[in-house]
Amino acid sequence: MLNLDFSTVIPSTTEDKDLEGTGFTSVQTNKNGDQYDSSRINLDTTTGTLALTATQGSSAGLTNTLKNALQVGINATQTFTVSTRLKGSPTNLTTSFQQGGLLFGSNQDNYAKLVVVNSGTGTSGLKIQLYK
Repeated sequence: MLNLDFSTVIPSTTEDKDLEGTGFTSVQTNKNGDQYDSSRINLDTTTGTLALTATQGSSAGLTNTLKNALQVGINATQTFTVSTRLKGSPTNLTTSFQQGGLLFGSNQDNYAKLVVVNSGTGTSGLKIQLYK
């Protein structure tokens, strides 16, 4: 069982801006080879939070320019459960297409995501999106 509660630094994992291991073992590659920007990742063990900004880009279709899609490898031949929790109010998603949630898959062409997303109409446009 893997539980990332962000209360401790995990050595030898993908690092944040302060070189602290986040617990994620890698970053999904993108077509530009610039998939990792540690300056937009901040582990705060005091509050048990990981603030992560996936820079503007797309993980859909042929674009594959998404940055900071942190990941952990799993054995998908066995039954597993995945969950996440967003801390704070979703009203923090104030810009069109800003989102927070969980991306699950093998690469930027094969994934599903469950997110809260701003549909472009301010905070009144917040929606739950399940995308495959």
